[in-house]
Amino acid sequence: MPMTITIQDGHIREVYLESSVFSYGIRYDLPTPDSNLEWDEEHLNVSAEEILDTYYTLVRSEQADVAEAEGLETISVYAGDSGDGEGGYVLVHGANGKLLGSMYAGWSRVDWDNIYLGKRDGTSLLMTVHIEDRYDMGNYTYHVFRLDEEGGLIPVAGLFFGFGDSFLYDDDLFRRWADEMTGWLEDSSVLLSTQDMELRTDPVSDADRYNYDTLSGSPRGAAERREGQEAVR
Repeated sequence: MPMTITIQDGHIREVYLESSVFSYGIRYDLPTPDSNLEWDEEHLNVSAEEILDTYYTLVRSEQADVAEAEGLETISVYAGDSGDGEGGYVLVHGANGKLLGSMYAGWSRVDWDNIYLGKRDGTSLLMTVHIEDRYDMGNYTYHVFRLDEEGGLIPVAGLFFGFGDSFLYDDDLFRRWADEMTGWLEDSSVLLSTQDMELRTDPVSDADRYNYDTLSGSPRGAAERREGQEAVR
């Protein structure tokens, strides 16, 4: 199990265990800023405004208090194709018009993602879900977060689950992992999704789409194949 030890002046000051169930593929996970819009600006050599005007169409906008800034934020969903398959952006602007954050999802394999707007206990939240399932290996990851007044990410919840030869599999642990993620999905609706090369922007819940029953097949199958291979050896 990965462990971080901080040594200062020859003494151990801190010992941090990332996850007590890491061997089962489960660990806490922090969201990271999305830099795709900046990459597009550099790659296409045009401004973000020109990229959106040229390649994307505004699907809808709505307001919600998703940042620690004054007033309500405007969340805009764009869909289109800048040359790498269909996809889109979710942009968050502050009440003063400042761009606080951008999130991208596209048809490229590494960009199959799901972006949501949620609300729990009166607090508005953003959520992302990444599903990478290659049947005998893969990972599922979700992040729930808010933005600070400058657009920095404030984590609320987030867990990684990996499966395949690198991990053991415990069905009860995975059920608890999936139930927690699905609980957040029950409180959220789709902003933008490109999972399985299907572009979706309708504001519906994905709790029926991503849960223990729909996701457990590949992890369980990978574990069974691994056990069978070890038995043959």
